[in-house]
Amino acid sequence: MKDQLDRIEARLDDLVVVAAKNTAVLEEHQRRSLALESHVMKLEEQLHPVKAHVDFLNKTAKVLVSLAALAVALKNLGLI
Repeated sequence: MKDQLDRIEARLDDLVVVAAKNTAVLEEHQRRSLALESHVMKLEEQLHPVKAHVDFLNKTAKVLVSLAALAVALKNLGLI
């Protein structure tokens, strides 16, 4: 009976060591995740003007294409 208890105690000790290692790994993972989230937020802030510029260019291109199509249509109808 004592041997069984000693083995159970040894296993529990091993589990405590594994749990401590897992906790340390988890804490490091959480630290790195927070750092990466902060970095991503900074990048998104920096990209905001670029996204706004691209949106502006897309809208401008649509207007220009529409005007060109209108000009072609008017020319084909002989109105210009």
